[in-house]
Amino acid sequence: MERRKHSCALCLTVTLAGVVALPSGLSEGPVAAQSKPEREARPERADDSGLQVLPVRDSERYGRVHMIAGAGANITVQTTGRGIVLVDAGTADMAEEVLATLHGIASDKVVWAIVNTSGDADKTGGVATIAQAGNNILRGVNDPGAQVIAHENVLSRMSQEDAPVLSWPTDTFFVTMWTLPSFYYGDGIQINHFPRALTNGDSMVWFRRADVIATGDIFRTDTYPVIDLAHGGNVKGVIDGLNWVIETAIASQRAEGGTLIVPGHGRLSDRADVVYYRDMVTIVRDRMKDMISRGMTLEQIRSAGPTLDYDGRYGETTGPWTTDMFVESVYGSLIE
Repeated sequence: MERRKHSCALCLTVTLAGVVALPSGLSEGPVAAQSKPEREARPERADDSGLQVLPVRDSERYGRVHMIAGAGANITVQTTGRGIVLVDAGTADMAEEVLATLHGIASDKVVWAIVNTSGDADKTGGVATIAQAGNNILRGVNDPGAQVIAHENVLSRMSQEDAPVLSWPTDTFFVTMWTLPSFYYGDGIQINHFPRALTNGDSMVWFRRADVIATGDIFRTDTYPVIDLAHGGNVKGVIDGLNWVIETAIASQRAEGGTLIVPGHGRLSDRADVVYYRDMVTIVRDRMKDMISRGMTLEQIRSAGPTLDYDGRYGETTGPWTTDMFVESVYGSLIE
């Protein structure tokens, strides 16, 4: 009987993470999507605006969660019998398109709450338009304007930067963890604040029953972490946030599937993707820490290329966030 030859491209990728590029079959779309039969029949689709809509969970057991991509940042959409909860709202210029997309997802429901993971414009820009089209879940369905939730540092930053008042949070919290009860929101929602991650206001949102975590930009699949030292960011806080996701997420089989992760930017992911990203940030941090201990300057560290083996996947030489800027932010984190 003919024996079938075993292909171990995935094994090789995991073993040599950071050296071998992902096989082409794994570079597009989430690995988790391939392991979930209930989602295989529901592929990613684009609406007329060009926004991408990806069903994340769609069952009576796990609830109904979608990811909208293309609005400036990923938006997580939780739909229940009571209404819609969003994590982040995209940019201001895409708000009307997002509203139209939400109508396509659940035409009989309105947005009751928006949770912002940071004060960045790609997360809060669409809040004014989208929130005004909704109703406040706590005050009753006849009270226009959805509830907008964020850490108090987000409100402080937005008010100092003269962001439009209608995009400000209406409800803030100041503790490390804030919970929204399933009685009102259709799922137990846990918001975890990481005081010194990319900024001092970053949060991640965990839909407990659906088993979906929206990470904001602490985890993303398209570039290095955008650490804003001027607003309280620090590489240690980023690693702490990534470790929390890894500790919270539960894989389905062989480190794949299970808890699904909606990153701030990039493709839908699972625990294994976050492990790879955490390892990358930690390795770069440790390399630079060693270089600093040997008396190397920032320019010498840049020349040494501490990110070289990851630049093909995350690096940029132009644009709003370059590899040099990431190296400088890690350096600033380590010498403060």
